[in-house]
Amino acid sequence: MGNLKISIRLWTKLQLIPAASVLVNYHMSIHPPDNATDDMILRQSLIRLVITLLIVAALVLIHKKMDVMDESAKQILNRADSLSFRLFFMYSGAVVLGVSMVVNSVKIIGYLIACGFLAAVVLRAIIVHILDSRGMV
Repeated sequence: MGNLKISIRLWTKLQLIPAASVLVNYHMSIHPPDNATDDMILRQSLIRLVITLLIVAALVLIHKKMDVMDESAKQILNRADSLSFRLFFMYSGAVVLGVSMVVNSVKIIGYLIACGFLAAVVLRAIIVHILDSRGMV
């Protein structure tokens, strides 16, 4: 099988899947089912791990089969990455400093960080879509 033609927009949207799985995995890990035995909790965590590994493996295979990106796509990704990283860094700092002083619940702080990570990946996809549609480099 030859190299796949995957656009930069589709690639950033495919990366939303593992980012969403981080939030789902976090939720499932802190809320085990009622009346769950240790064996059930172990099975559930193994299933979550296998699903996450399959998602990551699929993305790695897709990335290896992709055509090499041109220079404009690399520049668009670099701009989107730097902007979304800066925003996530500021958000994480606000969560750690501000919320941890007010809220003593580690679960809430974990949800805020997991949601912030998902929001950063969504923001990255939006920025890539805007820059790619306008042809801005």
